[in-house]
Amino acid sequence: MCARLKGRVVVPEAPEGYTSCRAQYSVLANSTDDRARLMAALKDASIPSAIYYPIPLYLQKACENLGYKPGDFPITEDFSTRVFALPMHPYLKEEEIEQTCGVIVGA
Repeated sequence: MCARLKGRVVVPEAPEGYTSCRAQYSVLANSTDDRARLMAALKDASIPSAIYYPIPLYLQKACENLGYKPGDFPITEDFSTRVFALPMHPYLKEEEIEQTCGVIVGA
């Protein structure tokens, strides 16, 4: 899926000589609005997508004792507004991958 989506969204890549063991296939949209458009287009095509961590971990209640505040990690905060996950599982068919890519590239 990586090569088909390059240029439309930022895709995860494993360095040469390494193998990925991802639990999710998360991509990075160009903006928050772009993410919303892409996710809406996927939903319209009955393709699930998800935002697993809408709030950076260091801003969640469980980490408040660390004393971090909004603005301490601006790149993380930016990414949290643009990242979303695409379907990824061992039963995903090539046709489903093609459909997902087509929707994203066409949106």
